[in-house]
Amino acid sequence: MSSLEINVTSNYEFIENNIYDNRGVVLIGGTRSSKTISAIQWIIVYCLRHTNKDIIICRDTLVNLKRTTLKDFTNLCYGFGDFPALAPNMKLNKSDNTATINGNNIIFIGLLDDPMRVYGLRNDIFYINEVVGTYIHTFRQLNQRCEDGFILDCNPSAPQSWVYKLKERDDVVEYRSTYEDNPFLPNSIVKEIEGYEPNAINIASGTADERMWSIYGKGVVF
Repeated sequence: MSSLEINVTSNYEFIENNIYDNRGVVLIGGTRSSKTISAIQWIIVYCLRHTNKDIIICRDTLVNLKRTTLKDFTNLCYGFGDFPALAPNMKLNKSDNTATINGNNIIFIGLLDDPMRVYGLRNDIFYINEVVGTYIHTFRQLNQRCEDGFILDCNPSAPQSWVYKLKERDDVVEYRSTYEDNPFLPNSIVKEIEGYEPNAINIASGTADERMWSIYGKGVVF
C-alpha cells in the first residue's frame, strides 16, 4: 500500500492499536463522535493492506444501511470534505450490494431483512454499525465464521443490551468517545449538541435535555 495521509480521530487510532491483538473492538459513543467514520476508514485501509479478503459491513436493515453506513463508505472511498479519497478505484455493485477494493470483497447486509444470510457466510472482518439493533445470535453466527476480528459500534442508549457485556471477555476491548473526540465537527453541530446540556443558559432558552445530553453529549457511564 502506498503511503496515505488521512484525517483520523482517536476512534480510528484505537481500532488500529487494538484489533490485531484482540478478537474484537467495540466503539461506544454519542452522535458525531466519529465512531462510524473511523470504522469505515479502517476497513478501507485494511483492504489496501491486503487482498483476497472477505469483509461484511452490516446494520439492522438494508434501508438504514444504504442511508447511512453505505453512504459514508462511498464518500470515504471517493473523498469528501476534509477527507481525501481513500479508494477511488472502488467498484460498487448496487444491484447486489457488494463492492471490491484491491481484490477484496465487501458485502453489505441488512441483518433483520435476511437473518438467515449470515449462516455459513465466512468472513475475515465484519463490522456491525449501530449494533444494539442486532440479535446476539446473529452476532455469534458472524463471529464464529470470522478469521481476523470484528468491529461493533453503538451509542450508549440501551444499557441492558448484550453488547455492553462483551467487555467482560478478555479478547474484546471497548472505547468510549463523545463529540469532543471529533475535531472535524463544524461549530454549528457542536453548538447544537452542547445546547442539550442542562445548564442555566440552555434551560432558559428551552434547548436543555438531560437525557439527550447524557447520551449524545457526554455519554452515559455504566
